[in-house]
Amino acid sequence: SKGSVKNLLNPLLTNEKVGGVTGRPFAINKKDSFMGYVGNLLSDSAHHKRTHTMKKFKSYYVSDKTFFPMSGYILAMRNVIKEIPTDVLSDDAYMSYAIRNLGYEIAYTPNAKVAVKYPTNVNDYLKQKVRSLGGYIQLEKYDIFKKDKQSRSFWIELPYAFFVFKYAKNFREFIWSLMLFPLRLYTWIQIFIERRLLKKGMPKTGWARIESTK
Repeated sequence: SKGSVKNLLNPLLTNEKVGGVTGRPFAINKKDSFMGYVGNLLSDSAHHKRTHTMKKFKSYYVSDKTFFPMSGYILAMRNVIKEIPTDVLSDDAYMSYAIRNLGYEIAYTPNAKVAVKYPTNVNDYLKQKVRSLGGYIQLEKYDIFKKDKQSRSFWIELPYAFFVFKYAKNFREFIWSLMLFPLRLYTWIQIFIERRLLKKGMPKTGWARIESTK
């Protein structure tokens, strides 16, 4: 959106402690279907998480003892990371933890916005989330969790159940909120199977293209 690049760079130009900045992804999917509702809910919950995890500083938020990783949809960072593994499944998470390990803070500026089309079917949703969320388990082999603990898991998400119900604005959306729980549970089960049991990494063909987001 207008002014997003300026707002994204501002923390880097005015705060030497900030090493990386992320903006706010928002869903362009309409809430008139289950998957459209899920896309909006997840993007808005990430905004809520960042604003309640980080400390408000002027027009943006800054990490302190805790932080929430940058979004790969919109981010900027200092040229301080020497290398990113070519087979990493969640590069935005890797960069976030690497920046924190170097002693920098992560900033979040909600005024830097990016429109995102989220998956419109369950199959594409699973392809995307099993890779991106499952990538946090893969990060263990890079010994990246030094300053901060892993920030994405089934048990970490569970306390956010209240937000899911509160997000619903009518009965139909309340039903969709209920439907999200088994979908999310199935997602984490798939992640456990692929990452913990089968030890799957990056496919030789690279990331699977999520057609419905294009």
